[in-house]
Amino acid sequence: MGKLHKKVIRILRESFRDLEDDLEDVPTTGCVLGTVISPAFDRLDCKKRQERLKKVLTKKLTEAEYAKVGPIAALTPRETNEDALSWLPE
Repeated sequence: MGKLHKKVIRILRESFRDLEDDLEDVPTTGCVLGTVISPAFDRLDCKKRQERLKKVLTKKLTEAEYAKVGPIAALTPRETNEDALSWLPE
């Protein structure tokens, strides 16, 4: 786990309650991307979730660091439940 990865996780855990993460480093670029799960995203649409992620990350990361943050999916615990995904074809 790289230095930026650790910093992103620390910032997100300080900002979103009960945060679980599945973030990863991209070795060739040094970018951090993945998925975070928190009840704090409940009742927020996708756009609002991304706005909240951007707000907390840009507040505590340098521009250069933030430029290395790739896509992060923000989900609620309910959305990660197998029943919530049962509509998907197998």
